[in-house]
Amino acid sequence: MCESMLRNCGTALKEVDVIAAAAGPGPLPACASACLRPRPCLAWRKACCGVSTLEAMAWNLAHVDGVICCAMDARRNQVYNALFRAEEGQLIRLTPDRAISLAE
Repeated sequence: MCESMLRNCGTALKEVDVIAAAAGPGPLPACASACLRPRPCLAWRKACCGVSTLEAMAWNLAHVDGVICCAMDARRNQVYNALFRAEEGQLIRLTPDRAISLAE
């Protein structure tokens, strides 16, 4: 899957220094197995790191100063969420990734 994605981006594996994979919260994405079971990273001799799904979402708005609330359906009347403040293109985490009730 990773090799297919790189092909679609016009990037060769030799150009990649680090493989990042969604580390949650949420259902475990297929790519996260690269960090939990690092066989592909070891075989490719690449570093691997996990990235918060919610923080990755927030970076899409880091250029807009203000408070960012990222949320994903956690089922059972809950959402995964985290709050961030964007200032001058940087993110400041205000809360940890967490599951809260819809009422909260």
